[in-house]
Amino acid sequence: MKYDIGLITKYVLEFDAGIPKSLALGVSVITCGAVLVLSVLKPNHPALVRKVSWWMFLAYLLMVLCFTILFREEKDVAQISMIPIWEYASLNYKLIAESILNVLLFVPLGFLAGAAIKGRKLLRTIGLCCCISVTIELLQLITKRGVCNIDDVIHNTLGCFIGYGLFLLCYMTIRRIKNTGLLT
Repeated sequence: MKYDIGLITKYVLEFDAGIPKSLALGVSVITCGAVLVLSVLKPNHPALVRKVSWWMFLAYLLMVLCFTILFREEKDVAQISMIPIWEYASLNYKLIAESILNVLLFVPLGFLAGAAIKGRKLLRTIGLCCCISVTIELLQLITKRGVCNIDDVIHNTLGCFIGYGLFLLCYMTIRRIKNTGLLT
């Protein structure tokens, strides 16, 4: 199977979920950046960093709910798909682009949950984001807004894992820089 990366990129960039992509990207960068800046400026106040991270996590989660449920039109019939990873075999570029967007949508949640959860536990972070994804899919089924899809849970959880990894990378980089004395 050969994929046309140009077509997938085109569909990712053209996707419209009711909120401008620039706003969503800006909110993502600002929330994760603010947590990093706070970590640098208040290194001796981890409780404050966690508290701010939780509030930013909740604010970002509200935006995710707008994307996935609130700004969608109600359909006549509830739709459900429980066949995992089927869209890759279909070569439907719009579906593959939506899968990529589902991954990207949860990267900030994984990052912020990593900063917010005491002890920075991977399983807690992944579990929290997976539960949120399952809840969103069930709400889509109940409200008939979107398709309740097992693939979305898989892709959202992957995005959370990537976000958590990015958080750990940033966190360890900041600690290493502080230990060398370059950052006071």
